[in-house]
Amino acid sequence: MVDDSVDVPARCRETTAPFTIQFETRGDGWVATEATSADGSGNGVGIPDAGRRIQGEFRSGTTYDGCPDCGELLFFRCGGCGHLGCYDGSDAVVCPWCEERTVIRGDIEELEGVGRDDDGRPSKTDDVGGLSKR
Repeated sequence: MVDDSVDVPARCRETTAPFTIQFETRGDGWVATEATSADGSGNGVGIPDAGRRIQGEFRSGTTYDGCPDCGELLFFRCGGCGHLGCYDGSDAVVCPWCEERTVIRGDIEELEGVGRDDDGRPSKTDDVGGLSKR
């Protein structure tokens, strides 16, 4: 794991399967570098890490392979629940977390990461509350 990286929970908008997106700091922004499927059942992929709220510009990096399920390289933040989902570039999407229709506008300005276990893997839990809403 890179020292200045944060894992953020996400879901595939096609399958609703949970995964995490690793963001690394680059200059004044954050770059998605890796996506990892979540193991096991449950609604969440990690415990929000209160100390890891990140702000700035968010974009996909050259090493980011996209959503583990559908392969989309883009991601969006739901205007209703504040969670991330993979994104196909359309004007509006249905959030894979809360099923609310979200019109895409503006840029993501803030995200909150998930904690890691003793082995450096994202912690698993059903509770993903606490993500910042836009």
